[in-house]
Amino acid sequence: MKPTSKKETIKITQSTYNRIVNNNDIYVTKKPNKEIRSHYQKESKAIKQIYTHATGFSLIEILAAISIVGILGCIIFGAVGELREQAQMTHEVAAGKTLINGYLLHANDHQGKLMPGLDRTGGQPNNPVTHNGRSINFGEAPHRYPWRLLPYLDDTLEGSILLNGNDEQIIERFGAQGSMYDYGVSLIPAMGMNFHYLGGIRDSSGQMEIDLDEAITSLYNIDRPILAFASAGASGIDLGLKEKLKGWHKITSPDQMMWSNLPTGEESRPQDYGNIDTRYNNKAVCVFIDGSVQALTIEELRDTSLWKNNP
Repeated sequence: MKPTSKKETIKITQSTYNRIVNNNDIYVTKKPNKEIRSHYQKESKAIKQIYTHATGFSLIEILAAISIVGILGCIIFGAVGELREQAQMTHEVAAGKTLINGYLLHANDHQGKLMPGLDRTGGQPNNPVTHNGRSINFGEAPHRYPWRLLPYLDDTLEGSILLNGNDEQIIERFGAQGSMYDYGVSLIPAMGMNFHYLGGIRDSSGQMEIDLDEAITSLYNIDRPILAFASAGASGIDLGLKEKLKGWHKITSPDQMMWSNLPTGEESRPQDYGNIDTRYNNKAVCVFIDGSVQALTIEELRDTSLWKNNP
């Protein structure tokens, strides 16, 4: 028997032909049979197709990816906006509680007399208004509630009078210090006061300018929880600011001025609704004399029984 030449056979291993045979070592001829040749031709064609498709993305795939990224971006942006608004509302609720606690402390220190929202005797020699040892005496600054209430707020403006960006507007328009800054703080606190029906207005002689049947001046005369402070705002145009003011010193009930009949929205002007600013998903933070805090819509605030002791 003629021995087989070494040139006529090739030794291959399982790692090379593991898809064809199951033995650990096999011997095949240099010319593979038709079955083996057909198998590798198919495998080579499949590999070429894979590499051909892996070289790039089609236009449809790119557009689909861009659309998905855009949708995800909108969802994330909306979620972040909602979280920011919720955080700002939480800060304002805390500020409202601080304000009403300070207001009630003032009443307790004055035999139950409620602080007027506008006191013309404020700043006069017999009724000075000071902060950190300096006198607050420019214009209406000592007459409005913010500087007069401040001693009952631990003399801290931040987190009670100033919050959520109104301080930036005050500094932009009036400067960061001095008498003009004092005036700005008195004009644009974050929350306005319902001083027509609560505390009233006192003239320079100390007399009340509002009928005592309407304005409650004593804590002991209050029969029901009425609105004391609420999220406030105004147009910034008159002050040379493009954006809406993030505060105002007073709010006015619908029976004291004509409120707009239009529903509120992003373009609503607070001055059309008694300077109430529904800046939290069309709701305003409202603080009542009993210390309770609610988020109310303009439609709910049209109820004048929320504003006064004798509806």
